[in-house]
Amino acid sequence: MLIHLLSMTYIINIDINIEFNERFKKETV
Repeated sequence: MLIHLLSMTYIINIDINIEFNERFKKETV
């Protein structure tokens, strides 16, 4: 259960990071 929760949070964080990076690229370029 705990491992599942951690992996879910990890995956969500990756998605947020990818989206943030994409927005950052668009704003800088």
